[in-house]
Amino acid sequence: MVIRPQDVEGLRETFGRHRAPILSVYADINPAKTENAGKAWLKRVKNALRDMPDLHVRRKHRRTLYDEVLYLLEELRPNARTLALFAAEDEHGNVSVERLDLQVELPVVDLAQGRVEARWGEPYLTPLLFAVDEYERAGVVHLEVGKWRFHEIFLGEIEEDTAVFAEITAAEWSELGALEEKLKEGLSALREHGGGKFARLSPRERKSAKVHAWMHKFYVRLAHLLEKAVVRLGVSRLVLMGEDWQTSRFAGYLSRNLRQRLKGRVAQPRNAAHPSPKEILDKVQ
Repeated sequence: MVIRPQDVEGLRETFGRHRAPILSVYADINPAKTENAGKAWLKRVKNALRDMPDLHVRRKHRRTLYDEVLYLLEELRPNARTLALFAAEDEHGNVSVERLDLQVELPVVDLAQGRVEARWGEPYLTPLLFAVDEYERAGVVHLEVGKWRFHEIFLGEIEEDTAVFAEITAAEWSELGALEEKLKEGLSALREHGGGKFARLSPRERKSAKVHAWMHKFYVRLAHLLEKAVVRLGVSRLVLMGEDWQTSRFAGYLSRNLRQRLKGRVAQPRNAAHPSPKEILDKVQ
């Protein structure tokens, strides 16, 4: 799940209802690192929490906060780089735990810090706020044939935002696909007749090579919807993914604001029809 600033504020509100202290833990859990083999990261977290006596207070018929947290972590199968965990216990002994798996590394868990930062007191959200402010949010427009999709990338995570083009109907996507196929045929015909000498084409070929007025209006509409999404999500880097003639043509419809954020145009992924989010992320990266 892509983390947004409101998610961090939600953590602040959730644990703000608890009377301090709150447990905050950041740990390097990257499974690709040899120093984390055999869940060595868990041993380091245990060592960091073992010296916090308040976590070991045992209530009647309840596990300690230390036991609750360790039970959760022992079930964890890491596929992220950094773990952020927050835990608190109310006056009735009810425990609240929130965990975030981040695909980026934070300075707070570098080698000098022993790869674990644990605090008992006020919620320690500064590293998360730093990540939200420091890393840029990117957006990918995948120009599939007949339907376009928008994916948001942040902190190494990718997520499709289906609201961006939600107002476009299936019939409109279908018509766009048909017109794009005509345009593609026309461009192929141009290349076959001397590299763009339009006068050499037959009337039928010239007709197929022209962009329909409906298509022009539709591209304008899509560019407007995209700009609204970019502003809403705070996207600072934009990538267009599709066939070269598609991305080149649509780039001409972008506003100055979007052109300034456009960082590149990339080809279709290997599975162009139905790529997974990971395939899109890998291609863009």
